[in-house]
Amino acid sequence: MIRVAAAGAVHLIQQAVDVGKYDQLDLMMLLVGFEGSTPAGFAPTIIGGMQRETPDGWPTLGTFAALTAANSMAVLNVPRLFRYVRWNVPVFTGATAISFQIRGMARQN
Repeated sequence: MIRVAAAGAVHLIQQAVDVGKYDQLDLMMLLVGFEGSTPAGFAPTIIGGMQRETPDGWPTLGTFAALTAANSMAVLNVPRLFRYVRWNVPVFTGATAISFQIRGMARQN
């Protein structure tokens, strides 16, 4: 489970997932819960890069649908990948902290 308390939270670059052998990802995000007031649309993104040495050059590959309720889910298909992927929380409003999970499956066409 992941807990973030501010916008700009991003998956550590050293923990980026190597998906170089795959063509696409099918992901599911579960908004486990939040602290404080109801979040005004929590929508993390999936970013991709070709290296794990610097955070430069990691564009957004997909964005989950915005969620506002605990125990709600959103799915995302990422049809084009770079070698590495990680999650990013670019916008964060409403709640003081949010807990979520991202699970998925990598596929080859």
